[in-house]
Amino acid sequence: MSRVLLVLLLLLVATQSYSAVADDREAVSRLLEKMASASQSLNYTGTFTFVNGDKSWTMQIVHGFDKQGEREYLSTIAGELRKVYRDDHSLISVIPDKELLLVEKSATERSAADVFDRQFSTQSDYYDYYLDGVEDIAGYTCQVVSIVPRDSHRFGYRLCLEAETGLLLKSQVVDKAGQPKEQLIFNRLELPEKTPDIHFSTAEYDWLPDAAGGAGEPADNTLDLLPRWQLGWLPPGFEVKQDKTRVVAGSRSAVRHIVLDDGVAAISVFIKQPLNGERYHASREHSGALNTLMSIKQGFVLAVIGEVPDTTITAIHAGLKLAP
Repeated sequence: MSRVLLVLLLLLVATQSYSAVADDREAVSRLLEKMASASQSLNYTGTFTFVNGDKSWTMQIVHGFDKQGEREYLSTIAGELRKVYRDDHSLISVIPDKELLLVEKSATERSAADVFDRQFSTQSDYYDYYLDGVEDIAGYTCQVVSIVPRDSHRFGYRLCLEAETGLLLKSQVVDKAGQPKEQLIFNRLELPEKTPDIHFSTAEYDWLPDAAGGAGEPADNTLDLLPRWQLGWLPPGFEVKQDKTRVVAGSRSAVRHIVLDDGVAAISVFIKQPLNGERYHASREHSGALNTLMSIKQGFVLAVIGEVPDTTITAIHAGLKLAP
């Protein structure tokens, strides 16, 4: 075979490979849009198992969408006891062993089934997107989508979407070797036309005193100091999507919350100056795909948490500096 012919063949193969990836990206984009709509607007009930590191939970989920909006109920069947009610306005957690309710705003806290509401962009240049065959999950056929990172700063994802509705039936966060760090998979699923209101009632519980009240204005004087903390190194592709200072429910100490996003993965940076009597200790934690690093610097608590490799969390944390 002549050298010229060999080069032409290699170019043809490369062109076909690139075209396949480009076609997959467009097809994956349509599927992910369908998934985002399905998770909010469908009525569905079932059970799923969530595995995070060495911990696992089996949970019942009831999701409804009607004139009252989107509503969701979660209850642990096996694993750490928990019940969660969520609607368009609030997140309500039942405190274990106490029939009390704790109310949080949906804008700042998400439900235990956050994975269902997650949205993935196919516009990132730091991932490749593939259609990866089909699987049978809980009696339904689903299309597998693989989101593969191009560098070591982020994890990959394998999603399995129900063929007709686009509902997420299986989700995995995988490391660079393709091994799951976290997994959610349905064991049973039904798609009723309507979900009865009784599933979303919280009338049987007592309210935690002042649970529904606002956090109020911060009582400390750190608001002038918090903005002086600056981000240093950021992984390629990550941008600041949110930078807000707020007060967490149950505390009068202001917290600055910075959200970094690359279109697929998200990282949170928390900065606060403890009030008298508040104690924090440096720590590093790993829970499945979630990595956390917290330290005390110059009298401030700095915490970085995200569904990315520990090396990424460590590098972002090291870059945090207090400007003069």
